[in-house]
Amino acid sequence: MKKAETVETLATIEEVVTAAPQKVVIGNAKFAIVSYVVDGFKHISKRSITVPLSYQVGDTIKIRYDKNDPTKIKRIR
Repeated sequence: MKKAETVETLATIEEVVTAAPQKVVIGNAKFAIVSYVVDGFKHISKRSITVPLSYQVGDTIKIRYDKNDPTKIKRIR
C-alpha cells in the first residue's frame, strides 16, 4: 500500500494471541485482531497484525487502510 492511497484511523484491539507463553520476552510476538470504522461501517480485520507485547484487548492503535479496499490494513509504528 502506498501512503497516498491510504487513510489513517484508530483501531481497537478485539483479540490477542502470543506466539509463545507470555513470560517469554525475547523472540516472542503478539498478534491482534482489530476493529475500526470506515464511513460509519465497522470493520473487523480478517488477518492479525503484529503489536507490542504490552498491548491488551481494548487498547487503541493507529492503523492505515487502503482507500479502495478498507479491508487491507497495516499498523503505524
